Amino acid sequence: MPPGTSRDNCLLPLLKATASTTGSDVRIVTISSVAEKFAPRHNAFATTKDLSDPGTTDPNDYTSRKTVFSRYGASKLANLLFTRELQRRLDEEDANIMALAVDPGPVATDGGMGVFPGFLKPVLKLVMKSPERGALTQLYCATAKEVANEPENYKGRLLTAPGKTNMGSDRSRNSELARSLWRITEEALRTVGI
Repeated sequence: MPPGTSRDNCLLPLLKATASTTGSDVRIVTISSVAEKFAPRHNAFATTKDLSDPGTTDPNDYTSRKTVFSRYGASKLANLLFTRELQRRLDEEDANIMALAVDPGPVATDGGMGVFPGFLKPVLKLVMKSPERGALTQLYCATAKEVANEPENYKGRLLTAPGKTNMGSDRSRNSELARSLWRITEEALRTVGI
């Protein structure tokens, strides 16, 4: 890495350079979820402390499932706010890049089922999507011609199925909250030398 170059700026300049070429189609897809609505109301992403939630780390502690979902919701809200703020910044610079967020829905992966007690997992596998089906919306966001042809319908949006956008919660559309999240994330990255 050249002197004076920070790691957090290495990929975006490359994406912008690619986007400036004729016929380019550059997209940034972030995984989020409609579960962002479970984010704790008190978290305003005002300080770097708001990026931390100790919650539980014990998978057998079923009394704290609410804490797990709260922490999960906060992470998905942050991902959605990030996507919307990134799109705003890209549009401000007239960068021909599209940022989208995806909710793959309930997918039967180890991570997706990790918050549930073991006895429920066989039943959940029957009602949850396979990992292959769970990837369809991400693939749509990354490759569909409709997304490239109708950018105003997709820029900064959350998709819950191929071609299906979702408004998300009022908090996920709060531009001040998105800017604050961006600011404290930059602060947190600086403190670890990135």
